[in-house]
Amino acid sequence: MGNKRNNKTRKLKTIYKTWGFGKYPFVPKIKYRAMRILDNLGKLDDYPKSDLKKNVKEELIRRIEYILKKRKYAKKLYKNVTRKKYNKKTKLNKLSDKTLDKLYISILEYSRK
Repeated sequence: MGNKRNNKTRKLKTIYKTWGFGKYPFVPKIKYRAMRILDNLGKLDDYPKSDLKKNVKEELIRRIEYILKKRKYAKKLYKNVTRKKYNKKTKLNKLSDKTLDKLYISILEYSRK
């Protein structure tokens, strides 16, 4: 009955950089570029298959999931666009690029009203 090690998977921790006045979370350049593309209403279809497109899709899915958790109107828009009901177990990465773009833009338009 000796000591047993638990081989649990370690979570990736946020990497912080130091600057003259303190610390800030480090964001890789390609992820930063993906965030800026979505901020400027770029579409997934504009980019060929590459790491950039992969990062843009991940960021888009992350944003949509966050909105779907917080806002009731987003769930209704999800149902209108995809013809399926949203629940927590729904996998957004199975949706096509066009559907994700359409859903994101419709959520943004509704929130501007």
